[in-house]
Amino acid sequence: MRGQIRSHGPGDAGFALVLVKRAIVLVALAAFFGGISIFINPASPRYGEDQIRKGEVPLESVVSNADVLWVDARDSRAYLTSHVKGALLINEDDYYKQIGAFLDEWKEGRIVVVYCSSHACPSAANIARRIRLETDATQVYSLYGGWERLLNSKAVTIETGVDK
Repeated sequence: MRGQIRSHGPGDAGFALVLVKRAIVLVALAAFFGGISIFINPASPRYGEDQIRKGEVPLESVVSNADVLWVDARDSRAYLTSHVKGALLINEDDYYKQIGAFLDEWKEGRIVVVYCSSHACPSAANIARRIRLETDATQVYSLYGGWERLLNSKAVTIETGVDK
């Protein structure tokens, strides 16, 4: 069989090596072009930048309104340690047990601001979304900056060690 050209077939080790090389080239190309699209896409998220997301509200825009209903979405222990004066505790763990207190306090047209531990905490956005979907409240927002923002502000009164 001298002089014949050998072709690689599915059962051949050389065939597997060719497939692996091609797969590596395809993955490298995909990573390269994906990386480029992150930098040139105008709609890509701006990581690390302070931007207010949809459904968030900055503290400065709500503190002048005396009729804000504050909702604390942190865990019960954090709430009992300290919270915004008059805030209701409604967290993801006990949402259905705690939503009744919200319904008793809320009235149409009242702005609801939900906060959790930090800007990176998703609980405030989740609770705000659930309240909007499951009640008649429409002006429900998560607080941009969360509890960290509240602690660094003199705009609200913080209660400590109060059981509500």
